[in-house]
Amino acid sequence: MRELTRSEALALVGGSMALAAPRSAAAQAEAPIRIAASLTEPYMLPYYGVDIGTFTRAGLNVELTTQPTVASVVEAVASNNADVGQGDVIQLANAITRGNLPLAIFAGGGIYSAAYARSLGLAVAQQSPYRTARDLEGQTVGVITLNSLMAIGVETWLRANGADVSKVKLIELLFPQMAPAIAKGLVAAAFMGEPFLSFSGVDLRVLSQPYDAIAKAFYFGCWFANKDWLAKNPALARRYTASLYDTARWCNAHSKETTTMLASHAKLDMSWLQKTGRIIYATSLDPALMNPVLEQAYYYKVLQKRVTASDLVASV
Repeated sequence: MRELTRSEALALVGGSMALAAPRSAAAQAEAPIRIAASLTEPYMLPYYGVDIGTFTRAGLNVELTTQPTVASVVEAVASNNADVGQGDVIQLANAITRGNLPLAIFAGGGIYSAAYARSLGLAVAQQSPYRTARDLEGQTVGVITLNSLMAIGVETWLRANGADVSKVKLIELLFPQMAPAIAKGLVAAAFMGEPFLSFSGVDLRVLSQPYDAIAKAFYFGCWFANKDWLAKNPALARRYTASLYDTARWCNAHSKETTTMLASHAKLDMSWLQKTGRIIYATSLDPALMNPVLEQAYYYKVLQKRVTASDLVASV
């Protein structure tokens, strides 16, 4: 296989349309850490860190830039427009191994668990005839990004439940587009998260929870940086990692407070947030929470070669 050009490698992780977020002025540190962030719950930890002051207490000056997708977070760091970010493990593995980008994972992020499952689902129209995985053969299913964790989850669930994956077409749709596409019959199903499942204005039914077919717990994403930044800033990277984990421990013990903060940052309705499960955030880096995802990605040739967590991680 030929080596990809840098532009082709960046294309693996999608386009970027950065929406600038205000910088935290409270911390007075020797150097800023530019964080590419995403306003979805598994990736909210840096916003919470600013809110509760863990970065400030560690003497860290952080600059948050909100990205529209997790793929654009990866691109921002790969393009040196950010120092750190949290990315989909599959997209990171492709960027590192296939795209030859100098990125490395250094900390664990949001963790999928059974408690969070009720916030996600493979949705179909309430009155649709689709009841099983095999019913989706010959149909089109929407996912947020191809060659990603969501796509792998759908394909793994289809295969585990007896469907011929080659007979199901996956297409990319933004979350706000998914319910209207189902209503119009443009797709049979879509892998969606809240609030789009409950507040789309379309009568939907959850057919399955695809992620359970991968594992009962795994990383939604992991924290990563350019290897050059990690090499030049080892002490800063360690302080940042410690602050992330301090923030995670607080968030895991204060779900009520994080619900309020999530609603404020992401402009979401408290009424449905209070009914959904809260994400668990990692307080260490556990390879066992990465490898099931990587193995399924290799099975579906989303990864061109088999890799494990040890191939992607750098110590800080």
